[in-house]
Amino acid sequence: MIFYFSGTGNSKWVAEEIAAAVGDDAVDLTETDGYTAQPGETIGLIFPVHAWGVPEVVMTFVKSLQTRAAAYCFAVCTCSREVGRTMDQLSRVYPAQGKWSLVMPSNYVPQGVDAPPVVKQKILAARKRLPELIAAIQKKISVEEVHKGKGLFLKTMLGNRGFNQFARGTAVFAATPACIGCGRCAEVCHMQLIHTPTRSEERRVGKECRS
Repeated sequence: MIFYFSGTGNSKWVAEEIAAAVGDDAVDLTETDGYTAQPGETIGLIFPVHAWGVPEVVMTFVKSLQTRAAAYCFAVCTCSREVGRTMDQLSRVYPAQGKWSLVMPSNYVPQGVDAPPVVKQKILAARKRLPELIAAIQKKISVEEVHKGKGLFLKTMLGNRGFNQFARGTAVFAATPACIGCGRCAEVCHMQLIHTPTRSEERRVGKECRS
């Protein structure tokens, strides 16, 4: 079984590509309360790096994941560049033998998303590297191919902690008059943090945008 958490689709795509290649199922971990591995089963975990660390929702899920009977566990974290000590953080609660980081397009809006040419380049590179990861997973290889970067303590221990404490609020995000009210964003949000704006909210936002 392959479990994934994905905010904008990067990790979902990786999970589905791996699942299709190895003949397994890709399951959104936000839609399950936990799982007990069957004897000899392969368990996979795919997730994005959040400020050089593991997303809280992923850590919560993994703590309920019973992997003792699994023959092989692996993890792939998607990132825009580097992961800090993300996999070290994960290893405290998840016994992954295979560990990889995979560069994907940046989607952290406050920091700025990648330009279209960079997005295309990263996707092409990811497509090229995936078969290597899949082959290792099929062979149940124990390996750690993770780009940690520099300044690990400052990034994961301080940066990640600061991000979780101060930068996860949603108050700064709101719909503008460009919103057509289709509700698609609310529909795909795993954390149920988005709702379609009411008429009064639309008027308020429009007024704020003009001021």
